[in-house]
Amino acid sequence: MADLGILPAIVSALAVNKATHAGNSGNSNGPARKPVLTLTRNQQDQTFNALYSLGKAVLILGGVGGAVWGGRKIYLNWKANKESNQGLNEANPSSFAKQIRLAIAGPGTNEEALREVFRKIPSYAFWLKVIQSYNAQYHPRKIINDLEDDLGPTEYVEMMAILNAKKDITAAQKFNFWAERLKAAFDYQWMGIPQTDEEAVYSVFRELPNRQSFVVLAKVFEVKYGEPLIDALQSELDQSEQKKVAQIYQSKTS
Repeated sequence: MADLGILPAIVSALAVNKATHAGNSGNSNGPARKPVLTLTRNQQDQTFNALYSLGKAVLILGGVGGAVWGGRKIYLNWKANKESNQGLNEANPSSFAKQIRLAIAGPGTNEEALREVFRKIPSYAFWLKVIQSYNAQYHPRKIINDLEDDLGPTEYVEMMAILNAKKDITAAQKFNFWAERLKAAFDYQWMGIPQTDEEAVYSVFRELPNRQSFVVLAKVFEVKYGEPLIDALQSELDQSEQKKVAQIYQSKTS
C-alpha cells in the first residue's frame, strides 16, 4: 500500500478499495500531477488583478519562482463584504440572482462566493426561478452565457454538478456528481498552468453526510475515472491541504 502521509484518518476507511486497486504492486502512487513550479491561490489572485487593473505584471517562471504585483485579493475581499452585508434571502430567487451577479461582475470572478451561493440554492426548481429572475433583472444578459464567459471549463463543470445534484435524483447519481466536482477541481487550470482548486475539493467533502460516504465516493470516483481517490488526493494536494481533508473527515460521524 502506498504511503498515505498526512491522511491517516481515512486510511482504514479506504483500505479495502485501495488494496484492491494496488494488487501486488509495491507502490501505486503513480506520477505526480502537479508541475514542479506551481502558484498558490493568492499568487494567482495577485497576478490576475495586475493584468486587469494595473496593466503590468512580472511573472518569472523558473528556479527562482514568480514575482507578482496586484491587489485583486483586496478587491475580492471588499466584494465579499459587500455581498455579505446585502445578505441572502433564501426564499427569494431575486436575491440569489443578485448575489450571482455580484460574484461574476467586474474584473475577475469570486469563485468561492459563487460556489456558496450555488450550494445554498434549495432545489433545482428554485434554480429555474433564479434563472428567470437574473435574465429579467439584467436583460439582455443571460445567466448561462455569463457563467460560461466568466468561469473556466472546470469551474463551469463544478457549478453545473452542484445544480444537477439538486434535482430529484438517486443517491447514486448524487455521488456521481460529487465525483465530477472532484475531478473538475483536480483538472483546474489557471492561465494554462495545471493547478488544483483546493476550495472546491473541501466543498465536496464538507457536503458528505458521514464517514461511510467517503468510502462510497472513493469507489464511485475510481470506477468513473480509473484512479483511486487516495492517489488523486496525494498527488493533487500538499500536506497542509491533505491535513484539512483529514480534519473534515474526522468531523463527520461514522
